[in-house]
Amino acid sequence: TFDSIKDLVYLCDKDCRIVRCNTAFMDYVRLKPRDIIGKEYFRIFPKTDAPIKACFRGTENGEKTQEEITDGETARTFLIDMYPVFDKNGKYIYSVHSAKDITEIKEKQIIQFFSDMRSGVIKTNKGENYRSVGDYAKIFTAFWHWWMKINRKKGKQILDITEDLDKKSSKPKFVYLTKEQVDEILP
Repeated sequence: TFDSIKDLVYLCDKDCRIVRCNTAFMDYVRLKPRDIIGKEYFRIFPKTDAPIKACFRGTENGEKTQEEITDGETARTFLIDMYPVFDKNGKYIYSVHSAKDITEIKEKQIIQFFSDMRSGVIKTNKGENYRSVGDYAKIFTAFWHWWMKINRKKGKQILDITEDLDKKSSKPKFVYLTKEQVDEILP
């Protein structure tokens, strides 16, 4: 039933007020029903200044909409699907919001990307294997830590998805020089 769904599910009326939510939603926001029902959803989850833009698109066109958000308090990333519900006369009644936590998926995608670079699944524009994949991973890690710092200043927490990246550089192939080549290099 409704409470057996693991995703965060909440129903919102035309004024963006929560009319019902499942147990997963209550557990995530750590609030009781009396502190949730009747409140504007964007004051509870995801905490924003206004409703998510996808909500209005769905009520206007009558179709499911989707938006990816990051919860500033937990740094978890969610993919929110919004389904508008209309009565038999076509009048909007409420929207069903279903928020799936995709944080782990995004982290796995980054790790898989660098793993594929290292193994040769992903190649350069010239069709060659990447060299120094560890250097690319280090550059990405530096960027990600900068991004975390910028968001922290704005009061948002971003998870460090670079912790499990393989940043080791491959050793270059050793080149043997002949005595003549050494003599040419040295004065």
